[in-house]
Amino acid sequence: MGIRIFAIVLAAVSLAWVVQRFRRTRRFTVELMAWLVVFSGIGLVVFVPKATDRFALWLGVSSGFNALTFIAVTTLLLLVFRILSRLQKVERDLTRLIRAYAVDTAVQVPARPSESTKPPAGPAQSGET
Repeated sequence: MGIRIFAIVLAAVSLAWVVQRFRRTRRFTVELMAWLVVFSGIGLVVFVPKATDRFALWLGVSSGFNALTFIAVTTLLLLVFRILSRLQKVERDLTRLIRAYAVDTAVQVPARPSESTKPPAGPAQSGET
């Protein structure tokens, strides 16, 4: 009974947080719907645990817990892949931006004079006294 109360409280607090975030930013409609489905699903599983068993049989898995675990792990792996792909794109874009900025703001440094253009060394420079 304790785990059910914990799951319901977790789902309710999470739903409230997601809705508050959506109201504040007015963006992420698809993300809002996805989280609403996830947290509402948690609440549904708490009240109707046999529904997950029927879903598991439809998937070909032995129990509802195994089905939910499989789905959770698969979803998390897909999200990690998506985040890493976006991170690599941001890094590429940042590198291009920094390179362009460096080229635009570069200061040309005069070339080092060669040995042939140096003035001949006088007595004070050659170490002779």
